[in-house]
Amino acid sequence: MEFRILGPLEIIHQGEQIRIRGRHHPKVLAVLLADVGRVVDQSRLVDTLWSDDPPNTAVRQVQNIVAHLRRQLGESAPPVEAVGTGYRLTVPSGRLDAAEFAADVRRAATLREKGDVAESFDLLGTGLARWRGAALAGLTGPVIEAVAQRLDEARLAALEEQIELALELGRHDRFIPILRDVSAEHPYRQRPIGQLMHALHLDGRTAEALEVFGQARRRLADDLGISPTEQLNRLHSAILRDDPGLRPRTAGTVEPQALRITPAQLPAAGSRFVGRSAELIRLDGCAADGRIAVISGPGGVGKSALAFQWGHSHRDDFPDGQLYVNLYGFSQRDPVKTRDVLTGFLRAMGVAESAIPPSESETLALYRSIMADRRMLVLLDNARDVEQVRNLLPGAGDNFVIVTSRHRMAGLSARDDAQLVPLLALNPNESTSLLSRTLGSHRTEREPEAADRLARLCGHLPLALRIAAAHLAGRPSDEIEAFTAQLESDDRLDLLSVDGDPEAAVAATFDSSFQLLSRDAQRLFLSVGLLPEALVCVAQLATATGRTESETEQILRELVNAHLVEVHHSGWYRMHDLIRLYARQKATTEVDATERENLTEGLFSWYERIAERYFDTSAFESVVAGYWEYREHPKVWRLCGVLKVGMNRGVGFSECRGISADGIAIADERNDPLALAHMWELRGTTDWMVSRTFEAVESGRKALRYAEISGQVAVVRMCSGNLGQMLYSDGRYEEAETHVRRSIDLISETDAPSIGANALNRLASIHRCLGRYAEAAAEARASIARYQQIPIPDVVARLTLARVYLDWGRLPQAEQEANTALMAREAMGVADSRSSFDRC
Repeated sequence: MEFRILGPLEIIHQGEQIRIRGRHHPKVLAVLLADVGRVVDQSRLVDTLWSDDPPNTAVRQVQNIVAHLRRQLGESAPPVEAVGTGYRLTVPSGRLDAAEFAADVRRAATLREKGDVAESFDLLGTGLARWRGAALAGLTGPVIEAVAQRLDEARLAALEEQIELALELGRHDRFIPILRDVSAEHPYRQRPIGQLMHALHLDGRTAEALEVFGQARRRLADDLGISPTEQLNRLHSAILRDDPGLRPRTAGTVEPQALRITPAQLPAAGSRFVGRSAELIRLDGCAADGRIAVISGPGGVGKSALAFQWGHSHRDDFPDGQLYVNLYGFSQRDPVKTRDVLTGFLRAMGVAESAIPPSESETLALYRSIMADRRMLVLLDNARDVEQVRNLLPGAGDNFVIVTSRHRMAGLSARDDAQLVPLLALNPNESTSLLSRTLGSHRTEREPEAADRLARLCGHLPLALRIAAAHLAGRPSDEIEAFTAQLESDDRLDLLSVDGDPEAAVAATFDSSFQLLSRDAQRLFLSVGLLPEALVCVAQLATATGRTESETEQILRELVNAHLVEVHHSGWYRMHDLIRLYARQKATTEVDATERENLTEGLFSWYERIAERYFDTSAFESVVAGYWEYREHPKVWRLCGVLKVGMNRGVGFSECRGISADGIAIADERNDPLALAHMWELRGTTDWMVSRTFEAVESGRKALRYAEISGQVAVVRMCSGNLGQMLYSDGRYEEAETHVRRSIDLISETDAPSIGANALNRLASIHRCLGRYAEAAAEARASIARYQQIPIPDVVARLTLARVYLDWGRLPQAEQEANTALMAREAMGVADSRSSFDRC
């Protein structure tokens, strides 16, 4: 099946023309063919069909049109593939006239550079003969017209090039009528005007040639207010003096002009490249809309591989070639100097060594001058910073630059209009696919669960996955499960390296980024790695490290820019698993015991702070993770109070039971009565919360005994009060009264008012149950007075007082206190407050 767009749209199959039915279908096919081999986004197809006024169902209609188009073309047609949010049509070589025309033009340019003018002339004629009229004639719309204009411009440029060769070969006579038509159609296009002058002069019609110049000069001045170009003026002067240089060559070959090489410097694209469809489409958009794209991401994430893959798949889009340099911005080697890069680029484009200026500024100017009339891809790989890149950017021209870096290069976006393409780790399916391509699908299909686990242990990082696969590929008889178990038990980062290749090591990749950080950023990076969770918030990190939140956020921005942490959402940051593992290992030699202890103390303070201010399920989970991280720390008991806040809010009973059992075992082994008091008290509270009152009381007694051994008055007070509460719940009021009174007696003047308020409220409840209403009322009123000293509503104490009055038979006072409590509770925003008080 052949496709033709150099004229009206035609599809030829087995010598017969296929008519594409539907009002929109030919336009969709035309745009896909114009961008053959590349993904055309659905949004572009919507614009093609409806311009600025698409219907609400536009995307669905495009999908239906593509499906119908596939059916019309039939099974023998090249596939229209759905890729991401777009479609790609791939046509075999020799089956699309526009692609064959472009290939003819490229081959003709190569022959021209070699000096084979006659062959180049003939090949351009072959290419131009493929045209059957204006591109996509008969199809309308802004997008179609822009595509057609681009193709028609390519045709005109090829015609001008062929005429240039005809002038050299003395075959100019038959082109004079053609040039008159072109000049009439494009009256301000000065190259065909000059060619017409040259051809008329060679044909002995110099007077006509000079008249053409005069007419052109007047037209440019009258219509546009400009003068002819310097090149056209020089040609006019040469015709006036009958310059011999205007005469045609006598043979079909000429000496090659200044060598114009088409560099092809891109390293090979990996055959095992997987995924990244969204990023490839993003690069398509960058190439269409801008001059520079920055692929940024952490070391080992596959930035260079993505750039190579895209570059090779778009090689035909850059007829003047591709330039490549590894800037070694994050290598053990010294970064490449700017002038060395420029010199290498100039040599690659055929500039003689003697013609390269001695200064960097002059070399840059020459580089930009040469690039101005070319269309090339420039890949600046592994750049350290903006300054390393900026002096390697072409100036004018239709070139496209891809920069890869571990830094975000926001400066290039701000000043140079670069578009950013951030790159993260692969998703699980892509990771498994990469392993399958490297190891063979038979191995991953035989051990799918082990392959998934291996991908997780590699953090879905392409470099780590490739290294792991390389180890396994060298041991074809080994099971994936065995290597995975080794990664879990041994030094994972050490295993994720290749002997004899320092660049093929995950830890070395991270280390090169770490070494470029400021001192403050290095310290904060290590601190993040030492925290028990990969997800951290600014306030947590600031408290743990003793910095202000603004200082912490400023340093975190440096880490984000280096792709060593990533923004999770506002105020929260996440560290990749392998980077976190590297940070922890690095901290073993970089962080001393004092700094570690300060970090731990700061983190404990943070946990206590969130218990006082706000506490949700995620905060509770963070505290649980903190316990298991620091379970052997001598002050880990400080987390018990925070964990009880979580249980008071209805979460974490099983977690707290497991923590208390573990903490009791560790404290008992150390013979640490203070830790035992807290852990037994946590156990008792856990049992009490789930109505295991007998067990709770027994745990409470143990907690009080160890508190007394510790000699810590505040702990004795806490354990006494809580034991009294448990006994009260079990109906043992007299014993409960003893312990609660003891807790009240141990309250000091420095204790928070809420401690006394809670204890007095407990005692009032006990005395109510014992029928000692006057005492109970007095204690409840004392509790209310304590609550009023602090910004905590006195709802509980007033409710207790209402119950006392109710049992005492003083109904008006009971109703009054209940209403006061009700209003306070409603002021707190409790929606079901009235039903709660009805139960009272």
